[in-house]
Amino acid sequence: MEGFGEDFLPTTMSFDVVDDIVRVTDQECFDWTRRMVREEGIYCGGSSGGAVRAAIRWAEQNPGEKNILVILPDSAVRYLSKIFDDNWMKENGYMEPEFGPDKVKDLLQKRDSIVSVDTEETLKGVVDLMRDHGISQLPVLAGGRVCGVVSESNLLGALTDQSAQLDSPVKMVMTTDFSLVEPENSTDVLGQLLAQNKTVIVEDGGKPMGIVTKIDFIEYVAQRGTK
Repeated sequence: MEGFGEDFLPTTMSFDVVDDIVRVTDQECFDWTRRMVREEGIYCGGSSGGAVRAAIRWAEQNPGEKNILVILPDSAVRYLSKIFDDNWMKENGYMEPEFGPDKVKDLLQKRDSIVSVDTEETLKGVVDLMRDHGISQLPVLAGGRVCGVVSESNLLGALTDQSAQLDSPVKMVMTTDFSLVEPENSTDVLGQLLAQNKTVIVEDGGKPMGIVTKIDFIEYVAQRGTK
């Protein structure tokens, strides 16, 4: 939690005037901040949500009729790409994933080992691999690590406009427009990346394990819908 979640005390802090302290979690701060905007129309930030949650908890622990003043110290302006971004909340574990506990590795269980090429492989070699394995794209490695991806459209464009030849190295036509995910990542992240037309490569310990395509994800979502 930014702000009062820092691990130091301001020099202006005086415990002489403090009667009680209520602890709140990051999750509570974020949830109550979103509730303040949604239910009360108060455009506040994370520290404000935490203050409101703490006040309610204190009131619950100290029953009886009271007037409680809560100071809301910040606005929502600095948190639009965090607390108020559903994707950020999901990726950081503060919102329930749309597809539950499923992980990326669940989509790869029935896959063969991934086919990849080195940056110096010729376009002819890439074409042969794609044809032999019935695939349309594959990762390009440099020193064993993914540095790019090549697809049928990359090859077709380069050969058609003659910017490359069949004996040219694949590094001339590969693209770096890809995203790496890990097997333990939530499947939610796949939908976000594929919607951005990213090539999604699954990597474990620096070693590529597979590529998740749009049709893979569509089949996964369809299968979940039939369960």
